[in-house]
Amino acid sequence: MASLLYKMQQSKTRFQETPSYDGGLYDLGQKTYAWLVPNGAWGEANAGLVVGDGVSLLIDTLWDVPFTQQMLNAMQSITANAPIETVVNTHADGDHFFGNELLADKKSSHQKQVTTKCSRPNHNQWCC
Repeated sequence: MASLLYKMQQSKTRFQETPSYDGGLYDLGQKTYAWLVPNGAWGEANAGLVVGDGVSLLIDTLWDVPFTQQMLNAMQSITANAPIETVVNTHADGDHFFGNELLADKKSSHQKQVTTKCSRPNHNQWCC
């Protein structure tokens, strides 16, 4: 059973809805973690963290830099001994990669569609 390590302090979602579950960082066991964002609509994407021997892999960043920073801060006690070395972006929706600029010095892996979408004018300089 997953255990909540860090609870986001929010009374409403980005769309002013009542959260249907507690958002934040969950320990899923076996060195895997989930950052869950209620209620899961556009802009409320989840992310994952897989911890290996001294390194971690982050699956997706979030909608924006401040929200991604909040997630990374919550993960700090885990990533202090296993720093994030690789970021995997699952697809080209902005709520899965707009926070990538905080991890610009990390290896990245993503689908071709993410690279195409990120290379359009007016997107972050480094988004994938």
